[in-house]
Amino acid sequence: MQGVFLKDECRANMMKKPDGQDRNRFLHLMNDAHDGTGRNLREVEALCFVDHTYIYRILKGERHPNREVILRICLFGWNLDGYGTEDILRAGGYKTLLDWKEAGWED
Repeated sequence: MQGVFLKDECRANMMKKPDGQDRNRFLHLMNDAHDGTGRNLREVEALCFVDHTYIYRILKGERHPNREVILRICLFGWNLDGYGTEDILRAGGYKTLLDWKEAGWED
């Protein structure tokens, strides 16, 4: 069975770390999303299978996880919709769920 291989530029975009103001916006959105759920970190851990101490460190800005971890937390741990998840991904410098220009659906 063949695996899916990402182009180098896609991999670089997925691993890009935000700077300054974007980082603050990313952390603000992440903390707002977590606070909005009313769940504690152990409940989120049970839903998304990401260790609660790792989530805590992400929310404090001590760790910068990969895109997959952000998606698991947002979609499964917090049950965010696509718009909220897109905002967090964009603020964090990650590739979004659907890049409209890449898909050829420019406005």
